Amino acid sequence: GTEKVFSPMFDNPLLHSSTLGGNPLACAAGIAALKVLREEGLAERAAELGEKFLLVLKQIASNYPEIVRDVRGKGLLIGVEFHQRKGCFSGCSWHGSAKSFGRIHSKQSQSHSL
Repeated sequence: GTEKVFSPMFDNPLLHSSTLGGNPLACAAGIAALKVLREEGLAERAAELGEKFLLVLKQIASNYPEIVRDVRGKGLLIGVEFHQRKGCFSGCSWHGSAKSFGRIHSKQSQSHSL
């Protein structure tokens, strides 16, 4: 917004700059969520599982260097980057190979217990 639009809020910038700011129910829910994250070690668990999952994905991807450019991530936030093919559309053979990679991963991940 412009200065003209926000000028009525200069005295109290929290007037309407946060829809849920200070809402007691929202604050209680946030505190409860943080408590569960800490008590159940969810961040540590995500780091542990992510490390194992990333290793398996990288092993699978190494069999498809023409399709998979990179596998990277942290914790369970993991991404698979595929090579771009000029002029390739959903019916081309490269897309079929990418779909095969997904099916192979799905079958292999069932045999790897995390």
